[in-house]
Amino acid sequence: MTTLRFNRIKRFFFFVPALILLVLTSCVETMDKNGTYRVSDGLLIDEYVQNNPQLSTCYELIQQSSFAGMLHGYGSYTFFAPTNEAFTNYLTSIGKTDITELTKAQADSIIRYHVIRDSIKTTEFEDGRLPSPTVAGKYLTNKTLSDDAGNVYIRMNRQGNILTANFSCDNGIVHVVDAILTPPQNDMMQGIANLPDSLFSISKYLALHYSRFSPDSMAAAKQDSLWFTFLAQDNQSYVGLGVGITQSLVNGTLNPDTKALSLDTIKNKLLVRLRKNQPDEKSDLMLLSQFADYHFIPSLKYIGDLLYASALESTVKNQSLSFKLNGLTLLVNYYEIGSTIEPGVELNRNSDFSDLACSNGVIQHIGGPIEIKSRSAYRVYWDMATQPEIIASKDFRKAGISISYAPADLSEVEWGGPAINNVTYYSGGAQLSTSLDTKNQYIYGDMMRFRFSPTINSWFEWKLPLLVAGKYKVWVCWRREQTTTFRAIFRQEGRDDQVLPYVFNLADYYPGGTVEENLANGWKIYPAKGGTGGVMNSRVLGTIVVESTGRHTFRFEDLTGRSGESSWDMIQFIPVDEDQLWPRVDMRGKWVYPDTPDCEIWPYTYKVSSNFQGNCVW
Repeated sequence: MTTLRFNRIKRFFFFVPALILLVLTSCVETMDKNGTYRVSDGLLIDEYVQNNPQLSTCYELIQQSSFAGMLHGYGSYTFFAPTNEAFTNYLTSIGKTDITELTKAQADSIIRYHVIRDSIKTTEFEDGRLPSPTVAGKYLTNKTLSDDAGNVYIRMNRQGNILTANFSCDNGIVHVVDAILTPPQNDMMQGIANLPDSLFSISKYLALHYSRFSPDSMAAAKQDSLWFTFLAQDNQSYVGLGVGITQSLVNGTLNPDTKALSLDTIKNKLLVRLRKNQPDEKSDLMLLSQFADYHFIPSLKYIGDLLYASALESTVKNQSLSFKLNGLTLLVNYYEIGSTIEPGVELNRNSDFSDLACSNGVIQHIGGPIEIKSRSAYRVYWDMATQPEIIASKDFRKAGISISYAPADLSEVEWGGPAINNVTYYSGGAQLSTSLDTKNQYIYGDMMRFRFSPTINSWFEWKLPLLVAGKYKVWVCWRREQTTTFRAIFRQEGRDDQVLPYVFNLADYYPGGTVEENLANGWKIYPAKGGTGGVMNSRVLGTIVVESTGRHTFRFEDLTGRSGESSWDMIQFIPVDEDQLWPRVDMRGKWVYPDTPDCEIWPYTYKVSSNFQGNCVW
């Protein structure tokens, strides 16, 4: 037995050097002329371009630039490769005849704008911006269109079409395009000024003359480091406001002889409405300025971003805009306050003037009036996973996804402690599950998981969505798991901290009392199909007083806990005088009431319950 073991060991030590030699020999044999070791017979991006006759000029430019090494090296990239004809047209437009006339800096500028440090296939495109920026730090936009024959194609940056898509190389993806893609040249105010008078003469007049970004005060906003979104309210939306702005009056703004007179008349009629909404503001100039500024968001928000934004701050202090996706319709300033519904206005997702990129922002077309108003407190069901960086990820809410984030990775969450750990975004995919699994009814199928204990991450601070001034009960929604107790603190700038009174253990099970008894004791089930004894629970933390409308901060401080992770789903802020139990939420985020038919609540069970009322088509 001893001899046998020795022989095996001896053979192993003879085998290892031979294996190493074989690997080294293989590497030497597959090193190409550029000094890159080859571990695959596939093409690298620059090789695909080199082997494609219609991309010969593009290959010349790559070799002329500083990016030849990147596109020939291993990594994960997306390259939009312009055709020879695209280069011919581009060179003609700038008064040149040959690619060699471009400087290295010019070559770098072109390539930099066509490369993304991520592999993105067209199946991952959503109309709007791409999920990752180019190496130049700018986002490319895309839109799916069809021609008269019904052929579907993708247009990039409103400049060129994808001719060949999704060629997989060893270091990424290549899409062939029929035009050179260039960044927008107009800044925000130039972009607004170029909007057609036939659609936007009134909004243009107000933005260019009364906003803080008017040409006389736009110097700061022209910096590339600052980004803005402008909600362009079309002329039609000013008609029927109840202040005498008629269609003929709007049409009069298009006549050069009456334009100034008509716009001045419209301004005065609009002031009547603004004074009604803000009776305490006496200055006409301030009313018009705030109205114009309320149409600006101080950040870059394409439609793809707005689809998941519950609320965003406008450039008017303490005045935010809400966003709600209703089916396929994106609504701005939709509010459901008790039995009163403010229907909001539609953002025109298909307009040529939505996702209209500028050098320092983007323009969106809205088809209705948005105004500063005094509003009552309204309920907010906040999915904790809707962080800007997570939403921007191409994997947001896709099944089977796990993404780890360090403290510096999330702009609206901070945390710390003796041994800081990352937080993790998990998505099981609400679109795929048809199982009535009451133990995993995460809203939208995703959650945030993190360790929360005195010895690891001992505190977290989350920036909250928009809360209208008022008094709210606060409910934490989670899946019971690890032992953790904590206290919560509500913070408003310039105000005293509000420490919420109730402390509970995340490992607690839902109690066995009736729904009414448990609600009285601060317990409820929040998913629409969470069952009556499940582990998807919600506990009340206490009551907060929001003294000014805006986005405030919630701080969690651990009191006791283990080192394991806990799964957090959402936080609900419900006005104290409203129903705390209903509506619940289904896995697709739909609000569900006691009379909602079972067949309209996801996940569908494809079975009509005995107390079913209504019409369902199976």
